Amino acid sequence: MALAEVARFATLAEAHVVCGALQASGFHAVVFDQEVGTALWTNQFALSGFRLLVPGDELAEARGFLREMRKADPEALDWGHHPEVLTGVPTAALSVAMGDAGWTLAALRQRFTPAKLAVVILMVALIASVIAAGLLSYG
Repeated sequence: MALAEVARFATLAEAHVVCGALQASGFHAVVFDQEVGTALWTNQFALSGFRLLVPGDELAEARGFLREMRKADPEALDWGHHPEVLTGVPTAALSVAMGDAGWTLAALRQRFTPAKLAVVILMVALIASVIAAGLLSYG
């Protein structure tokens, strides 16, 4: 049986999440173009994303399954009423404005776990080594 396209996705991660959901529901789904998309990632937008394929006889049922998955509660998508709508803006602004340092500062605002602490320590060490290397090359 020939494969048929169920949907296309902009990112490989999204394609794999949906593929996994289809596979868990009994469909024989596969993500197509992932090798080309990861090797030539700049060309993936020209290829219109990653294709999710199923056997032709499963196509209608798989598309119905995706339609049900994509239904969302409109209130859940209204971030204007989210309790952290204002506190999230400075975190995002820090990460954009300050690059690696911004991500480190954003991580400091979160609850610490050993993994988060390790990431913060590594980021601070990386930033310090970059600064030291820059000072040594100019000194």
